[in-house]
Amino acid sequence: MSSTVASTAFAIAAVRADEALRSPSERLFDDPYAALFAAAADAEAAEGTRRFLDLPFFRDGIRLRTRFIDDVLREALSQGISQVVLLGVGFDARALRMPELASPAVARIFEVDLAEQLETRRSLLDAAGVAVPPSVARVACDFDAPELEDTLTAGLVAQGFRPGVGTVFVWEGVTAYITRASIDRSLAWMARVAGPGGRVVFDFGHFSFDPEGAQEVIRRHGYCAFEEHGMDELWRRYLPGEAHENAWVARMGVARAS
Repeated sequence: MSSTVASTAFAIAAVRADEALRSPSERLFDDPYAALFAAAADAEAAEGTRRFLDLPFFRDGIRLRTRFIDDVLREALSQGISQVVLLGVGFDARALRMPELASPAVARIFEVDLAEQLETRRSLLDAAGVAVPPSVARVACDFDAPELEDTLTAGLVAQGFRPGVGTVFVWEGVTAYITRASIDRSLAWMARVAGPGGRVVFDFGHFSFDPEGAQEVIRRHGYCAFEEHGMDELWRRYLPGEAHENAWVARMGVARAS
């Protein structure tokens, strides 16, 4: 795992841990597990984390992104989605912290990431005595692998994934770290296996899909609908006061399969 990816994972955990310091009325989400991940950063990761946390809009952007994805996931589950795939799970604790995912009868959760990241995550949870629900499966994956679609599908199926059955993919904090070719391949693959009512929720930059634009790229990869939201819009939805001047550059998308 690269130092940049590791620092980002720890920085996101630190932001989520800080949410607990806010009053209940100000919190956008609850993540009681984030603190144990944030505390595990070594000296190199801690320095990288500090650099991320000092970036303009980083903290609020992570808070807004986390809440928006939580809401999309809740909506999908309420509509009968039975599989959740967390692509690039990092230190995401949704499978532990969201009561909507507590029952195996509701949905099967697949946590996908680099093998090293998954092992780090597992060891930290084990050391803290946190039991992972039986509905959660871990799947190691290299997102830039030449045979990404085949290897990832095989890894998921081996853990009980059913291609073509309604699935929501949470693709959080990934697009900035993979090539455009990998982005296109991933989007096309998710559209093929998502099943009826399936969707992909992900973050991206305003210029990520230039020159075509996000709408055109998403539809070309087989999705029937796409919603795009600027972080300035989400700020007005979830936070008081004026949005940060750079908030509009960061985007959230929800692509819906057939």
